[in-house]
Amino acid sequence: MGEAHNNAVQSVREFIGLVHGHAFVLHQGTRLHGSAGISDICFVARDAAGEWRFAWLEVKVGRDKLSPAQVAFRAVMELAGIPVIVGTAGDAAEFLGYA
Repeated sequence: MGEAHNNAVQSVREFIGLVHGHAFVLHQGTRLHGSAGISDICFVARDAAGEWRFAWLEVKVGRDKLSPAQVAFRAVMELAGIPVIVGTAGDAAEFLGYA
């Protein structure tokens, strides 16, 4: 994970904090055993309408793409009705209705 990715993760955390939410970064740099495909961040925050929302966010910058394991994780989460956002803080803002 490069500097651009790390900066994007930090931007997501800062944005979620600004909307009085809570962001949890699961791993950064060191991969946990059995964690291939798990998104970078999960968060709980109020959307623009004041409703609490939960989502996973897989940070992608530039031309970075989802790996097969990330595609599988996203599919399983969405089967359970849990959104997985792919992108940056701007995508989280759009999901929450602030963009």
